[in-house]
Amino acid sequence: MVPLARVARSVRGPVGTALLAGSLAVTLRLPFLHDLPYPDEGGLLVVAGRWHAGGPFLYGRLFVDRPPLLLLFFRLAGALGGIVPLRLLGLVLVLGAVLAAARAGHLLGAARGSVAASLTCAALLADPRLGTREVDAETVGIPLVLLTALLTLEAVRRDPDRARAPLLLAAGAAGAGALLVKQNLADALVFAAVSVVGSAIASRRGGRRTARDVGALLVGAAIPVGASVAWSTASSRPAGLWFAVYGFRIAAIGPLLAGSSAAQEARLDGLGRAALVSGMAVLLVLAVGTLLRRRPDASVLALLAMLLVEVVGVAGGGYYWSHYLIGIVPATSLLVGRAVAVCSRPWLLGLAIAATLTSSVTEVALVAAHPTPVDGTEVGALTAWLDRAQRPGDTAVVLYGEASVFETTGLRPAYPYLWTLPQRVLDPHLTRLVRTLDRPRGPTFVVVRSTPDSWDLDPHDRVGRALARHYRRAARVAGDSIYVARGTVGPSSP
Repeated sequence: MVPLARVARSVRGPVGTALLAGSLAVTLRLPFLHDLPYPDEGGLLVVAGRWHAGGPFLYGRLFVDRPPLLLLFFRLAGALGGIVPLRLLGLVLVLGAVLAAARAGHLLGAARGSVAASLTCAALLADPRLGTREVDAETVGIPLVLLTALLTLEAVRRDPDRARAPLLLAAGAAGAGALLVKQNLADALVFAAVSVVGSAIASRRGGRRTARDVGALLVGAAIPVGASVAWSTASSRPAGLWFAVYGFRIAAIGPLLAGSSAAQEARLDGLGRAALVSGMAVLLVLAVGTLLRRRPDASVLALLAMLLVEVVGVAGGGYYWSHYLIGIVPATSLLVGRAVAVCSRPWLLGLAIAATLTSSVTEVALVAAHPTPVDGTEVGALTAWLDRAQRPGDTAVVLYGEASVFETTGLRPAYPYLWTLPQRVLDPHLTRLVRTLDRPRGPTFVVVRSTPDSWDLDPHDRVGRALARHYRRAARVAGDSIYVARGTVGPSSP
């Protein structure tokens, strides 16, 4: 039986701090549990709920440029009831991420590193300025990134090959799993590869043993990737898997570069401000500066490589939404955990961690104290109107992109592109959209959020003419125009 004194010491030490940090992160996200779905949350729930074999795309008749493991997660949430179960599952993932950061921090910097990594991870995963009010691909993927780092660090500290192989197999599988959640989360596998090779060079291990380690890592990564390829092949969609994960992003480079530079610059400025006021940027500068003052070892090189991949992933995202910054949380947490253990003045990093945590708690309190009424939001107002007007079997199109409307109303999408970017890439001349509006049994409702010629997609007003032929404007809600198919009975504007 474990002596009570030992349990008490562990609760007061790094283990207790990790549990406290994880519980705090969970608690700080609870006020937003019942928020209306954000576009990615709502859209992914809709696509996952309508995922079936057949259809022109990887997941059926609706298109999304995300890997299958993320859709499986959203399908589970949908089966459990939708947005609230999704957010509850997100809380479990956040707790797991903090605990994994704590253990990895301990391997990098003993007790001090564990405390620093867990508190940093908790503070950043709870800060609303980083988009933590929603459950996005980053929320699902970073626990796998941190788990990969943890398993790799455990493995490189084991001497017998047979003790290392299972851990590296598991690390490879977790790292590939992160890529199958979001395609730019390659930081986990990069960290693992650099750690294995770097530790082998530092310890002068033989090339054959190093090859076995790398082989175990690759075999582990091949398991989930191979399962995904086998599934897509069985579904007659092997090309669809590649296109959904990477082909579409390559095709989207042109439209992204041709997009509104002013809007993108504004979002990029907002991203920089969020990194600064949340404390993330300060922690990274202090941690990286501390570690570069001394000769970096294999673990530091692996962490710097991880950070580089994460920053490139954020920069390559194109739209610069605030939740992109969640992708930098793993490297930030582990770099801080390593730096605080080796610096001569740990109090400076300690103050920065405390300021980051205080800033996060303050921001949550401010946002939670002034909630927006449900019907005061765009989605809430649209949902209220559409709920009054719709009948069973009704369909809708939203121009351009507000995927969460379909989740909140239950309306069936009549058009396969629920987000703006897929529409711009895959229907650049709006031919499919116009054909959809012109069908004899076209969508019941058309919600126009932007002008039909947004992004110069419709210079000849084909969408406007199709609306004039088949629809009447029934209302203007929260700045959006709602068109109803002629002959449909529904509320009209005052």
